[in-house]
Amino acid sequence: MRMRLHEYQAAQLMLKYRIPVPLIQASGRNNGYFKENAFQGGNHIVSTPEEVQEYARQMCGKTLVCPESGKQGFLCRCVYILEELAIYKELYVCVTYDRNQQCPVIIYSDEGGTNLHEAQEKRPEKFHKIYVDFQKGLDVQLLSQVATELGIAEKKSEMIFLLKHLYDCFIQRDAEMIEINPLVYTKDQKIVAADTKVIIDDSALFRQAELKEEEDRTQVNFKERIAHTYNLQYIHIGGNIGILANGAGLAMATCDIIKLYGGEPSNFLDTGGGASHEQIAESIKLLETDVEVSTIFINIFGGIMKCDMIAQSIIRATEELNTKKPIVLRLKGNNSELARNMIKGREEQLGIYFCETMDQAAELAVDLAKKEKVEEQKLEIEKL
Repeated sequence: MRMRLHEYQAAQLMLKYRIPVPLIQASGRNNGYFKENAFQGGNHIVSTPEEVQEYARQMCGKTLVCPESGKQGFLCRCVYILEELAIYKELYVCVTYDRNQQCPVIIYSDEGGTNLHEAQEKRPEKFHKIYVDFQKGLDVQLLSQVATELGIAEKKSEMIFLLKHLYDCFIQRDAEMIEINPLVYTKDQKIVAADTKVIIDDSALFRQAELKEEEDRTQVNFKERIAHTYNLQYIHIGGNIGILANGAGLAMATCDIIKLYGGEPSNFLDTGGGASHEQIAESIKLLETDVEVSTIFINIFGGIMKCDMIAQSIIRATEELNTKKPIVLRLKGNNSELARNMIKGREEQLGIYFCETMDQAAELAVDLAKKEKVEEQKLEIEKL
């Protein structure tokens, strides 16, 4: 799990590294709607203190539902108030890691703002990259070209200053990514980090005590919080086929093959290489109690773990939890034949369907999920 700072926390961090940000008064969230009163939008432009109070009253203490939160939403505890900027140009700057090059990379473009993703897809040539050698550090000569390519050549010194400090923050704070979108060039020729996203490597938080203290766990998807408690890697996606695998690569491949066969994965869930019975049981419980999940696909390679021991844990967990959702199971590796024999002839009783290959398992999981969806639609029609 990665620690993502709130917008106001990210802005405060930027200030510590002498990067200009809008005037900050409080804290807040993304676009969406509020469950309790159907109030639309988490972002609003206001012009008077009275409007601030009224909009805050509509949002504070309510549950904000947005793409990031999923259907359960996030509790809005406070609002984030900042000055309105006289924007002349919206730019984009990001520092992250390039996994292929195995080094930090600075990405920048003159096409920042709300249409960023469209620009990245349709005009990738507008996004420039500077790869940073860990040993040599930043190349000032390369940084000096950034302002010109962003169309603000007269601000060369300021951009070099900003990029240096942004990179220092990235390295010193163990960040996975720092993204400024938009980096605003105002009508009075100032450069301001209008909106900053900071993601910290969770495994490095022992070095970041100050940031760790500021972490707001209530804003993390509740399933991710539960998974983290049991040292499981869980990411909510939103489909109807629950995924359980051991190893990040296998979990991603499982999500991909579900998509290939026309299904929608509900999540990414990695138990790791040596999962205990408790971890397997909690993983199944997460998926069984998820109202969005109709079918569970367990895909495990028995290397460190023996397949028969895994099968025992799965059978035991389904009995303890009295699971109702069908489970498609693929186990390969150490003692996989023993595992198969433990389930053979008991498929209907256990609700577990053993498959030899990923293709067979994925196809079955998608078919079962489609059947469940049809049954749900029939029930809805009957209610009407």
